[in-house]
Amino acid sequence: MHTEIDRNKIPENRHGEIDAVLRRIEWQTSPDAIEISGELAGGRSASQVLEAVVVRGNQRSPKVIKVGPYRELRGEYWAFKDLLPNPNRFFVPIETVTPDLREASKEPEPMQAVVYDHASRFVAGASSEPIETFEDLAKN
Repeated sequence: MHTEIDRNKIPENRHGEIDAVLRRIEWQTSPDAIEISGELAGGRSASQVLEAVVVRGNQRSPKVIKVGPYRELRGEYWAFKDLLPNPNRFFVPIETVTPDLREASKEPEPMQAVVYDHASRFVAGASSEPIETFEDLAKN
């Protein structure tokens, strides 16, 4: 698997750490590539939320990947599993995570990842039109 990170949208000094975390994700079917096209802003946490496309052969699946501190993402992962077991258009499912988030580890890696399916896959009549965030709408 290789990663492609848009150098115009993600600072160069973050590429190595992002790549290392992405390589630790346990996928049901390993991707050929992960393309990071940008960062979604507006969050209130220490995590970085990335707009991504996971590539397997000729299939391209949009995803949102949250990269951040173990303690923060472990809490988010377990709260999601406990409180939102049935994803819907308002709460898209978590597709996978780094292994330390699933299992209690005495010495987890400091940075972890949660991979969410993309909201565009849950919109009726979804097309190739890009989805705009509330932040994008407010800027325009």
